[in-house]
Amino acid sequence: MVVLIVLVYGLVFARNTIEQHLLDQVRDLAGNEWVAILKTLIENVQPSKNGLLASVIAIVALVFGSSSVFVESQTHARVSSSQV
Repeated sequence: MVVLIVLVYGLVFARNTIEQHLLDQVRDLAGNEWVAILKTLIENVQPSKNGLLASVIAIVALVFGSSSVFVESQTHARVSSSQV
């Protein structure tokens, strides 16, 4: 997920700026050990020709999955409230 965030924001903003901002946020929340882990993860991602296509597919899957969960939870909430 983190890699997806960096890739998507990297399309709009400078990738180094996004990475640094993300690492600063992680440092504030989790400490330097997690920053080192995340930095290694980001550095090991190999950019490719299919990177944009993979990002688009991942975003579509994320939106579809999250909207499905939302619809299901709303349906469940309506059924539960009508039984009361």
